[in-house]
Amino acid sequence: MVRAVIFALVLGLVFVLGVLGQSSDEDYKVYTDSPRLFLRPQRARLLKRERERDSIRWRQFNTLAGGGALMPEPGFVSGDVSYAKKAAEWATSPSGTDIRQLALIYDWCQPVLSTSQKSNIFNKLKRVASESGLPKNTAAARDRVLAATAIATEEADLAEKCNRLVVRDWFRGKVIPSLKEGVNLVGRDEMHLLYEIMHVVRDNTSIDLREDAKEVFRDLPVWHLLSHYPATYPSAENEYRIPVYTGSGEPDLRVAMLSRTAELMMVSYDNNALESQYMQGWLMQDRFLLRSTLGIPFEFMWANPYQPGLPYFKLNPFFHDKNRGILFVRSSWEDDARWFGYFEGQIQLFEDGQVRKAKLDAFEKPFQMGGSVIQAAHDVNQFRAGSEEGASAVFLLGMKPRERAEVEVDDQEMEEVTADPGGILVLQFPPQTPTGVRMRRLGTKAPIGAAPPGR
Repeated sequence: MVRAVIFALVLGLVFVLGVLGQSSDEDYKVYTDSPRLFLRPQRARLLKRERERDSIRWRQFNTLAGGGALMPEPGFVSGDVSYAKKAAEWATSPSGTDIRQLALIYDWCQPVLSTSQKSNIFNKLKRVASESGLPKNTAAARDRVLAATAIATEEADLAEKCNRLVVRDWFRGKVIPSLKEGVNLVGRDEMHLLYEIMHVVRDNTSIDLREDAKEVFRDLPVWHLLSHYPATYPSAENEYRIPVYTGSGEPDLRVAMLSRTAELMMVSYDNNALESQYMQGWLMQDRFLLRSTLGIPFEFMWANPYQPGLPYFKLNPFFHDKNRGILFVRSSWEDDARWFGYFEGQIQLFEDGQVRKAKLDAFEKPFQMGGSVIQAAHDVNQFRAGSEEGASAVFLLGMKPRERAEVEVDDQEMEEVTADPGGILVLQFPPQTPTGVRMRRLGTKAPIGAAPPGR
């Protein structure tokens, strides 16, 4: 059902395109006109252009629809104008309970909604927008924002109240503190939900939610790039890049699809940022284009093949998250590269197409991967850094969370450094310059006036 409705919604979008010609005084009101949800004028023009140019994304989407792809409810894809009408019929039926889809139908399909259909969907959305208390999770927060924004013409005060609750009380009061403290409140399979909130809030109130944690959101694209295993995973529809996971068995391709969807949304949200341009270079490879009946509507909606991207393989192939104590390292950006991950209390190595778990003891001796050296701290008090092979970053693992140490490098003054919450101490040196390093561990009590480590 959900796949059918999402599919129908984007088809309905094509119909709609045809009828379309942080401070104390922060304003949470919605001033825009419909369509408000995702389909702002710039994106509407892009999608119309994709259709007119018969792009690969539009062609794949239209082939599935026009070719009668097997769908749970095939009536949703029967005829041009009827796309929106079929979506409206579902929305007013007893099975029409998915708030995100109801909000999109109400916002996008106004020209085809009868008075009774409009009233039916409106009442469902108002019930959700009127809920009190903090949302219980990211999906609930997303539903409230979309519902309130969709009915903002009729319920302006309610939309303002809902935005204030979600932005000020939930996002700033709960999500931002968790991000800064390294708590994974928003999981990878929910990142696209957070970006849906961000897009709708900024499009309709001009509030940019990144402003409360600029460094977190700045680094997010690079974290996404490095937190995938190097080898790709072939499926019947397309190849997938597989995000890291801690369980066993085959990877969850739904999570892989949602991870790519979130990346497309990141680039769409800020396509001028340097990190987003590297992400764009990562995304615009046709072999990873989402081609399934579930994935292609998101691909068609969010991808921008006209946006230039930078070659992602120019990035340093490691990412260190100072808030959460996470480290990802690749030997190169090739698909057959080795990969190292230190996250969520475990160590993983990816080699020869296989993931295996490792213990800290395995890294008592220096282990080089690309331009990085990894080794367990233990009783290390002196070592050599830098090498003729170009290693420039040393990651000492297994220290106590936020443990301090004094480090003295040849021909330099002693410096005090602090490990992150995961016990990772990072030292960087000029490449190709073998250097002697001496270290004395001091314990975990931070000196007076010192700020805790963070992004």
